[in-house]
Amino acid sequence: MKQFKSLLMLFVTILLLVSVSVPASSQQHQQGDKAMLFTFGGFGNLSAANFNGGVGFQYYWLNRTSFRGSLGFDITDSPNGNNPKNVNGSGALLFDFAGTNNTYAYVGPEFTFNHTEPQSQNSYSFGGVLGASFTPWQNISLGAEYKLAVVRDPSNNSTSFKLGDTTGKVILAIWL
Repeated sequence: MKQFKSLLMLFVTILLLVSVSVPASSQQHQQGDKAMLFTFGGFGNLSAANFNGGVGFQYYWLNRTSFRGSLGFDITDSPNGNNPKNVNGSGALLFDFAGTNNTYAYVGPEFTFNHTEPQSQNSYSFGGVLGASFTPWQNISLGAEYKLAVVRDPSNNSTSFKLGDTTGKVILAIWL
């Protein structure tokens, strides 16, 4: 474990040194910009037994206004043998509202559909996304976002309110 921490610290140090020494181009997003997205649900989900992540695509259909679609997976290895698997799809309309040459903040509404196995349950949510992104190189950005959502679960006829505690995520974008 100590070797892993040392390797991680070396990687972060190199990343920071390269990001401040290589200038990024201005990232005011324009109509037609597009990116492949890779997400994971935070550092607590990086293990051999659990996975929480997904893939997506982002397209700017107006200057500073984009649509994002994604497909996510959440696989948990539990000690009791009941290993729940979630698959979700989501769509968001995002507005860049602040930024500098290599950072920007965005906000917008998002709709998500979730399917859970082995219970075969479906739920859906509608809420808001608040995020920020940092572009250390011209075609690569790293971001994080938080959600505030109202979740409807028809299987038990319930509606709940969630404040990002289970939906914070880290995003790697490769701009095409």
